[in-house]
Amino acid sequence: MPTILEKRVRRNIIRNIILGALLGALGFFLLIVLFLRLSKLYIGSIRWDLLEGFSSLMNLVLLISVSSFGLSQFYSSERKSTAERLEQERQEQERQEREKAREKFEINKLSYEIYQAVFARIADPEQEAARRWILINMDAPVDGEDLAEWYERVNEKVMAADGTGDVAEGQEAIKLTLNAFDYIGFIADHYWKMDDDALGWISAPIAKVWERLGPYVDQVQKLRGVDDYYLSAQYIGKLCIEWRASRGFAKETIVKNTP
Repeated sequence: MPTILEKRVRRNIIRNIILGALLGALGFFLLIVLFLRLSKLYIGSIRWDLLEGFSSLMNLVLLISVSSFGLSQFYSSERKSTAERLEQERQEQERQEREKAREKFEINKLSYEIYQAVFARIADPEQEAARRWILINMDAPVDGEDLAEWYERVNEKVMAADGTGDVAEGQEAIKLTLNAFDYIGFIADHYWKMDDDALGWISAPIAKVWERLGPYVDQVQKLRGVDDYYLSAQYIGKLCIEWRASRGFAKETIVKNTP
């Protein structure tokens, strides 16, 4: 049994055949009428021997007309296609611009949220006290100084007990600072675009501490026989020192009894 689609196609074919036959008959009739009228008008009598030439002429006119119509339709279609393509390109460009604006907004939003989290960590009074202990009690190694000897000298202060049995103040200060720097370094390495503005803000309090804490961490890492001791803290510490050096900032001198 033929399907509904097949029946519809068959009906359309039959309709087009009938319509084509009717148009052909109509065209033939109009051709004969036109030939008779023109023959009487210009010759005065009907010359059937001229019908073939007249038909050829009409076919040529019809061909030119159809060709002109086809060309006009082609150019019209091309203009429409070009306009649609340009409109699609415009819409795609607008979509990309909206997407970029949305991504920029999300990045800025994320950067602000990260800034708040980092600021809260840096400005925490306990963190400030820990960094202050390092700056006051740990001097940076001078050029040419033996790092092992420097470490032993500094570590005596770090591990000095206060007689209470609690963790030494210096050890606690270093632990707090390393944990904070490790957090900041991990965020900076994976989620925060550390541009010049961000480094200009964050580098000062980290760099001056890492000048003292960095060599200490290197020695601890060497003594423990590991190469992944507070990697994120090492990343942000070295990054801040290198950035400030590349900008020509002088190393800060720590002066007692100053804020």
